[in-house]
This record gives sequence, C-alpha cells and structure tokens, in this order.
Amino acid sequence: MQYLSRFLLRNLRAERVAPLVIFIVFVGGVALVFANLFANLRSRNIASGFGYLSQAAGFEIGDTWIHYSSQMTIGRALIVGLVNTLVASTAIAVLITMIGICVGLVLAFGGELGRASIKRYVYLTRNIPVLLHLVVWYSVFREGLPPPRGAFTIGPIVLSNRGLILPIPQSYGGLFELAVGLAMGAGVIAISRSIVGRWSKLWLIVSTLSGILVWFILLPTNGPVLRGFNYVGGWVVTPEFCALVLALAFYTGGYVTEIVRGAIESFPQGQVEGAFALGLSRTQFFFLIMIPQITRTIAPAMVNQYVNVTKATSLGIIVGYPDLVSVSNTALNQTGQAVESIALLLATYLTISLAVSFASQRCFGETTERAA
Repeated sequence: MQYLSRFLLRNLRAERVAPLVIFIVFVGGVALVFANLFANLRSRNIASGFGYLSQAAGFEIGDTWIHYSSQMTIGRALIVGLVNTLVASTAIAVLITMIGICVGLVLAFGGELGRASIKRYVYLTRNIPVLLHLVVWYSVFREGLPPPRGAFTIGPIVLSNRGLILPIPQSYGGLFELAVGLAMGAGVIAISRSIVGRWSKLWLIVSTLSGILVWFILLPTNGPVLRGFNYVGGWVVTPEFCALVLALAFYTGGYVTEIVRGAIESFPQGQVEGAFALGLSRTQFFFLIMIPQITRTIAPAMVNQYVNVTKATSLGIIVGYPDLVSVSNTALNQTGQAVESIALLLATYLTISLAVSFASQRCFGETTERAA
C-alpha cells in the first residue's frame, strides 16, 4: 500500500490530472444538458430531427439570388438564405479590399490632405456602432432617395428608394460576348504588362473582370422601364442589400485602413529610395515591391476581417435582408424546431468561417511565397 501511494503521488501530478478532470467534467455537463433537453422535448411532444427540412416552406423571401417560391421546401429556403449571406459577404470583402488598396496608394504617394482625410475617416467609422451604420445607410436609401417617378438615372441605370436597377445585357448565343470579353481582356493584359513589366495572376484576374464589365456595358440591354409607380425589367439590387453591404464595408474599412497604415509605416525607407534610384515608376514600386512585402504583414489581420464580415452579415436581419439567420428564424417560427435550427446555424457559420479563413490564408500564402 505504501508503494502504491508513492507511485500515485509520483505519477499523478497536477499538470497531468487537471486537464483530464476538466475534460470529464465538461463531457458530463454536456451529456446532462442534452439528456435534460431531450426529456423536455418528449414531455412537450415536440419531434426532433431534421425531417422538417423536406416540408413545404409556405413563406416568401423578398430578396433572392436563386430561384425560389413558397411551395419549395424549407431546405431550399435555407439554401437561398445561405446564398444571400455568401453574396453579401463576398461583396463586402471586395469593397474592403479596394478600400485597403486605395488607402495604401494615398498613404504611399498622397500629401498631408490625403492622410488627414484618412484619419478623419477612421475616427468617424470606428467610433460609431455598426448597428447605427446599418440604420443610417438604410435610412439614406429608404428616406433620402426619391421615389421611382423622380429617380436618379444615369443612362439605363436607375437609383431610387426601391433600390438600384441595372440593365440586363441581351445574349447572342454567347459567341459575340466571348469575343468581346477576350478582346478586352487581351487589351487590358497588354496595358497592364506595359505598366508592371511582367505577367501576374493579379492582372489576369483584372483583365477578366474588365472583359465582363465591357460586355455588360457595350452590349444591347433590356433596361428598366417606368410603368405606373415603379420600374419594370432590369436587375434590381434591393435597398436592404445595398445598406448592408455599404454599412459593413464602410465600418470595416476603418479597421482595414489602420491595418494597411501600420504595414506601410513599417516599410523600410531604404527600399523606397532604392526603387526610385533604379528608375521604377510609382506604380511599379507599389505593385511590384511594396504590396508583395506588406501582404506578409497584413495577411493575418485581413483574414480576420474577412471572417468577421462574413459573420457580421447576420446583422442584415435588422434592415430586413433575408440572410441565413433571418430565413432560419422564419423556419423556426413555422416548425418549432429550435434545437435543429440553431445547430444548423452554428454548423453553417463555423464551416463558412473555416472555409474563408483557409481560402484567405492560401491566397495570402501564395503571395508571400512569391515575395520571398
């Protein structure tokens, strides 16, 4: 017995026992919570499981990027909400990236007026709660813009309190559009190569997007037409979507600005002088020398911002944007499947956040490897 007690005292140290005890207590607590949960569900005759996803939804969704009707299933409605969330988060991520690039250009080559303007922008955005940003932007679209009969028009583009209406290009079997896109893409590649002096994936992406933009602008379109009190036709971007995207981009842009500012201020001044001494232009210096190096500095913080804006799209429920949280809440009220709905939300947002983090790290990782 004496030898056994010595063995236990010698081997069962606190740093070994404590994690095991904490794990056992945690598992026991979770098991107790779930046992109590299922007992309460049985006592109230509430069915459990995910069979409700195959039931008819019975409710409409005002803003959809894929086809949907109330006769479709609840699972389809949740997919619509997921697509709405992904579209909004992608648009916000693109905008905050553009804000970061513009801020970098101003800080690198701008004067005192540009730096002072950026400082005021940061003070304005970071010291106002994000919910107030949402309410203000939504009020701008709903109350600040005129009705359809007095809408602002720029060619076939219409802006009113009903949203932004864009023309839809007509199709000619895809061949003409492909030719225009390839021609414009080749032109942009040639121009970009003359600027930066070499090929790069960034400029290939820019050229592709430019070709799509030119295809969208130059081809004949089916534009919106005013009939009665509203416009008919075209592609409608709702005020809820615009308010959510602009509010979160404007708010998050303040944090991105500080991230980029810190990276640029830590950039070695000797490299700046050396680049100009070698005869590089400011554009070549910014895109070939500065961006690849500061990317290594801003990568972790930017990945964090991309994940944050993806989760922050759930605030769209405040202004009525039917994102995943809003649609899931409606389905919960219809079916009463609270546990399953919350579990699906948790699993979906966890998967999206991990996927965004992984994709961003891979993208920034390739950039830093090229810079090294």
